[in-house]
Amino acid sequence: AEENEFEEWPRGWENFKKRWADDFSMTLCHRRITLTQTSKLDTGGTVWDAGIVMAKYLEAQQLTGKKILELGSGSGIVSIAAALNGAHVTATDKKEMVPRLARNIAQNTDPRAHHIVAQEYCWGTPCGGLPLVDMVVGSDVTYFDDLYGILVDSLRALLARPCPASRRQRPFCLLSYWAPRKDYGPLRALLAANFRVEELPLEAQHPVYRTPSVVIVRLTLAGSS
Repeated sequence: AEENEFEEWPRGWENFKKRWADDFSMTLCHRRITLTQTSKLDTGGTVWDAGIVMAKYLEAQQLTGKKILELGSGSGIVSIAAALNGAHVTATDKKEMVPRLARNIAQNTDPRAHHIVAQEYCWGTPCGGLPLVDMVVGSDVTYFDDLYGILVDSLRALLARPCPASRRQRPFCLLSYWAPRKDYGPLRALLAANFRVEELPLEAQHPVYRTPSVVIVRLTLAGSS
């Protein structure tokens, strides 16, 4: 059985700024990955527990050939996990995040074997420049409530488009977030008002890298499969 690699799990919020000082390292898809962290990119500069939970969840899914887009990729841990597991991934974030994201991708994937690119995308803007996908993912994508509205706008636009292989099917979204954070109340309300929301049970997640403090929800538009 896989063992916990961290001194404590979940790692929580209290000491997150100390984590910026070091590279982040863990095993994903039987491969050791190392991600650069930096305080210069604020909350997007470190790996959060919600990203670890999502990455380890995706590690166990059948993703070969699936087209996946990540919003707010940050360090890239979720996109890298999906790519290592056979998905074709577009990792997106705002302009200043993309260079570090691209470096982390290059350090931890092989372009001859993995399909992953870093791309700039700002929420609330047209998504025509993004590929059609089977799944949208995101983990602790923002801690600022003034961005919840444009995040939901982008999710609605992305989930309304057809999947690559079938115009009859629509993508779904997996979002993970740190549940004890009270500021997420308005975001949860917005998601409930715009999507069909299903919470993944804890027992469906990774046996080690799961915690009641991190919730994964599956979002679909009404009428989608």
